[in-house]
Amino acid sequence: MRRKTFGILLFFILSLANAPTGRVEAWTYNDGTPEDTKYERFGPRADRLLIKLYENDTEEWEALARGEIDIADWPISKLYYNLFTSNETNPATGLPYNETINTVSYGSEPKLFTLDLNNNPNQYIGYPPDPAYPNPAYPNPTSVKEMRQAIAYLVDRDQLDTIIGSGFYTPLYTVVPPYMGEYSHPEIKTGGLLENLTYPYSRATAEAILDAGGFPVNSSTGWRFWDRNNDSMEQPDEYLELKFVIRNDDAHTLTFGNFIADELNAVKVRVNRIYGDISVAIQVIIDKNFHLYIGAWGLRVDPDHLVLWHSSYYWHPGFCYNNAFVNDTELDEYVDGVVYANTLEEAKENAWAAQRRFAEIAASVTLWSYSGFKAINRHYTGGTAMQPVSPDDGENQYRGQYWRGIVNKAGYSIARALGYGIDNFWSFLNMHPNNCERSDEGNITARWGFKVSEIKMLNPVFAEYRWDWNILNLIYESLLRRNPYNMAEFIPWLAEDFEAGTYEHPVYGTCTKVKFTLRSDVTWHDGIPLTTADVYFTWVELDRILEARGIPSPWKTWVPGMSDFKILDPYNFEMLFDYESIWLLNLISSRVILPKHIWKPILETAPVDEITGFAPDSNMIGSGPWRFREHIEDSHVLLVANKPGSTVQTNLSGSTPTTSPEGYHRYHPVTVKARVDGSTKAKIDYYNESHTIDYEIQNLHNESITININVTYPNGTTHIETGVIIPAMENWTNSWVGDLQYMKTTSIAINITSPKEFEGIYSWSHLYYGTLITHRVYFGWIGYYELGPDIAGSTFYDDIGLPDYPYKSQLPTPDIKVDIKDIALVAKAFGSYPGHERWGRGIGDINNDYQIDIRDIAWFAKRYGWTG
Repeated sequence: MRRKTFGILLFFILSLANAPTGRVEAWTYNDGTPEDTKYERFGPRADRLLIKLYENDTEEWEALARGEIDIADWPISKLYYNLFTSNETNPATGLPYNETINTVSYGSEPKLFTLDLNNNPNQYIGYPPDPAYPNPAYPNPTSVKEMRQAIAYLVDRDQLDTIIGSGFYTPLYTVVPPYMGEYSHPEIKTGGLLENLTYPYSRATAEAILDAGGFPVNSSTGWRFWDRNNDSMEQPDEYLELKFVIRNDDAHTLTFGNFIADELNAVKVRVNRIYGDISVAIQVIIDKNFHLYIGAWGLRVDPDHLVLWHSSYYWHPGFCYNNAFVNDTELDEYVDGVVYANTLEEAKENAWAAQRRFAEIAASVTLWSYSGFKAINRHYTGGTAMQPVSPDDGENQYRGQYWRGIVNKAGYSIARALGYGIDNFWSFLNMHPNNCERSDEGNITARWGFKVSEIKMLNPVFAEYRWDWNILNLIYESLLRRNPYNMAEFIPWLAEDFEAGTYEHPVYGTCTKVKFTLRSDVTWHDGIPLTTADVYFTWVELDRILEARGIPSPWKTWVPGMSDFKILDPYNFEMLFDYESIWLLNLISSRVILPKHIWKPILETAPVDEITGFAPDSNMIGSGPWRFREHIEDSHVLLVANKPGSTVQTNLSGSTPTTSPEGYHRYHPVTVKARVDGSTKAKIDYYNESHTIDYEIQNLHNESITININVTYPNGTTHIETGVIIPAMENWTNSWVGDLQYMKTTSIAINITSPKEFEGIYSWSHLYYGTLITHRVYFGWIGYYELGPDIAGSTFYDDIGLPDYPYKSQLPTPDIKVDIKDIALVAKAFGSYPGHERWGRGIGDINNDYQIDIRDIAWFAKRYGWTG
């Protein structure tokens, strides 16, 4: 079963490096109040984010102690953890370190250490067993479940306190680590209902299992043998000795490996300790010549890594992931249920069942993941160790105030940074000084330290460096984000809604599609609206342009299998893949969307060295909460909040002043949705028509807000609601009847009267065509096929008053008649399907069967000449 899906999804590798990444607990209050799981979805609350560059981690931690920065990016060492948690006086502040610096555990990292146990019972290796390759471990005692279970009872994870250090590791009892949120089995743990599957350390239990499982002690030798003849007499071929490959170039695995070997000796099992560095270990794994080995696996944030122990992921000769040949039919079934799940709930259920079965058969023994602490100054420092400066620089009013809104984020994405702990997207969206929700003067600067002195490139297409993406992820955004406290949950971000499902591809059969509705209130930093055209460019056109120019696309290597798009309208589309997997959602959440009007000209006309250079777009136009202002080599990077009406000119060559008229789409603490007649798919005609509009206003703030609402319809009628109270993080909904008109504007003005910090009027202009999309609320056709064959004649950008947009023809809209323009559009794509060179954006697929053929032509022929 070495299927295409597995090869595509496995970005984790057999990892032997100790890369820090991680898990979290809760919103971290620096004033010592209890943590909770609050986080807000609007911001940024600070005015500037100053990123200071240092030569190494030690310099960064020292800068934190001096108050030069508020938050450090790198996990602190044991030495600095001991210092920062001590009551020793900090010379920079005159106060104890533990009163000014907060150390916050980020929990388990996405790296799994396991005691791999060779499960192969066969005389030959290979799948199926091949007589050309004798099994060097045969006869294999660890192929017996009771031997594996006995070994599991000899694993005392408490030893890790001495070997690694308390707080710097997380003991693991299941093969899905807890940072994966709901995917990790909640009862396979100490004190859980399935605590027995953790195999609590017990030599006595191990000895009893060995005795009962056919591994008695030979009274003459004092060692156990494998009584395969079941006669209690050791024969020459029943000699028992386990080959334990122990890495001697890693202090932790060396010490813990020796501990386990000593435990096996203590219960009278011989162990042949084979020491070697990484090269020796890899060769042994390739040869499959071992019984025990401590392996390290670099993971992502989804449990699709369970395929590593699927029987079909074992083969010989050569390297394979399942080198221990875990081969259990029931486990295979659950793993298939995870990898090929059609819903996230189905994936969770199968992940739980797989973990239970994995533990029942002791396929291997999960040991630990690394963990640690990150550090933040408890108070706003202003870069001066909290000492007021003279003259007042505008920050004195905040110095000494506790930081609020720090989010301790779980999880990690190998493809991109900003992965774990307290320095992450959510913290920089939320953090603000106590007693100041936002400053009127714009003087709040958060200071973030990097342990590196170099930024390699600010190029969202070709950047790979972790610290480059720490910056880029604040400027550019993706369609989805993950809940920082439950990595199993995807949050629509640039998208308003999404739905994962399947479609029948004419060539590949059943494949995954993900249908999206974009937020229509998102604009780029230059004020141009973000639409389906930008998503289509990012996911489809970008790779094709690079390929045509002979430039390898770095994105294609980690977001594969994209078949094509089907554009339904300017804010609704389907992403079509050429295989089936729910885990595509992770890939989608990892790829930032780029502005087509900026990047298509760059990719098509700029020199190659410029395209792959430091910053091809000198204005750094994104859609995120932060805007790039300047980069000074070996010193710092300055970002500024994407505020409504803010103008920024970067210090990059060629930059021009650029104004963001509406600012960040989540800048305000409220967001609006609306539905026509209870559905996003309701259609209106091209004339005045009365409809029921359902309005949903969400409070994104962790405090209650009071608002006044004024809705003005195209015919001039209004609807007013006053004194509407929306509790923290809740929604308020109501239904009103109003007259909607095709391509006419309505508006919703919301005045926030409480809390005072947010007092003001926020307006949304609403355009209507046939179906509601989102926020700015476009009522148009939910899909070309639902409206019928009127698919061309106007463009979305003409409709909204942007006639000079350079790529407006790529988002055609109806012109209320079916004529030769519509026929020409479908004829051009005739005979195509997703992935075909003429498929384009699938606009001509009127009957929605993912191929453009005579049936679509028939639709046009039948309705040719129709007008509204």
